[in-house]
Amino acid sequence: MILKANIIDTERVEEPVHLEPCAGVIVAEDDAAFRFLLDEALREEGFEVLSAANGGEALELYRKNAEKVSLAILDVTMPDMDGLTAATEMRKVDDNVFFLFTSGYERERLKERGINMEDILNADFLFKPFTFKDMIDRMRRLGLLLHQS
Repeated sequence: MILKANIIDTERVEEPVHLEPCAGVIVAEDDAAFRFLLDEALREEGFEVLSAANGGEALELYRKNAEKVSLAILDVTMPDMDGLTAATEMRKVDDNVFFLFTSGYERERLKERGINMEDILNADFLFKPFTFKDMIDRMRRLGLLLHQS
């Protein structure tokens, strides 16, 4: 399945994946169509997804569900509250949460705007467009995904 513009090549991942100790993922993306496609791709792989249109909504969802959320996938630039601000506030609730940031901007352009992704602990980054496999690989690199035995 091909998802418009931002995620491409969403063939199912070869090995089953699951989060430990829980399967909660928050997805915050201001592009509604992209957010829907990302949510559905994650749900098809067995993740429980909480969806938000901006960082403020993501933060509110996290405050209400922190005990079952291991990962927040946040677009860096969103209206109302950007992904980095949301991540900073989420860390105040629980500093064990992991982040996967996404952006359509190039790394150098983000740095020009004062955004340096290397400064954030327990985080990784994906530039759009990306494949679902790329996202799963980043989640594994963060130590969140295990191969099913």
